[in-house]
Amino acid sequence: ARDWDEVRYCSAACRRQKIGPRDQAHETRILRALNTAPTSGIALETLASSVDQTEPLRQAARRLALEGRLELVQSGRTIDPRALRGRVVIRRP
Repeated sequence: ARDWDEVRYCSAACRRQKIGPRDQAHETRILRALNTAPTSGIALETLASSVDQTEPLRQAARRLALEGRLELVQSGRTIDPRALRGRVVIRRP
């Protein structure tokens, strides 16, 4: 309580998972975009408004794919989230 300006996580569980409010915002942004996306999916890079946002969005997409909430697709095939390299399309499973 003494250091509210330095607090980064809402709880010990969030700190262990290292998922903060910004990470959750990226996940929410991805899921909202998928709600309006065609069934073929959308390129993840199109969601990034700047180059700096690309990697946090990719990390959020990996987490969502590991949870089974979306699929990562490259060259028409679903890939393992841990093998993500290069451009990727995200779609609902």
